[in-house]
Amino acid sequence: MLIKLGNNDYLLAGTGIVVVFASTYEKAHEQQQVLGEDGFVAVGTQSDIKHQPSTSFNGSRKGIVSVDEVNIDKNGKMQYLRRLNGDQDHQGRHVRIACGDWKILHVRLYDY
Repeated sequence: MLIKLGNNDYLLAGTGIVVVFASTYEKAHEQQQVLGEDGFVAVGTQSDIKHQPSTSFNGSRKGIVSVDEVNIDKNGKMQYLRRLNGDQDHQGRHVRIACGDWKILHVRLYDY
């Protein structure tokens, strides 16, 4: 489940999920890649990848400022458990909750 709290501010809850954040312009101009369960590009042939024509990128992008594992108490207040680092957000490329891990993540983004 993905809940938008505000501009560039989200809660992600569940298990077995990979979420990539992108601006509308960025999404329209990216090359499509087949991803495996772990969120990394699946090994395969070039026919697995649909290529867009090469053009200059003149729009904005989304980046991950922070990813915090949180808990929500009975009053609805967010309690921070720990901050995830580059190993857990794959150097800011995406947010992932592994299969079998039930978590709530607070994700903050920025535009550049």
